[in-house]
Amino acid sequence: ILEDVYYIPKLDGNLLSVPRFTDKGFSINFKDGKCYISKDGVLMALAHKQSCLYVLHATPRITE
Repeated sequence: ILEDVYYIPKLDGNLLSVPRFTDKGFSINFKDGKCYISKDGVLMALAHKQSCLYVLHATPRITE
């Protein structure tokens, strides 16, 4: 979904920036403990709230 990001394989998690998504034309909506990430009306990702963070399970795709 995002390009030009740092990927650190040994890190247990990564932080994503809402402005990075919105700058790329994505919409971010938080409701009922979920974070909906969509673009052009299509749901692209869904994160669930765990404690004070929203967790998004994703697989990195490395392109060259």
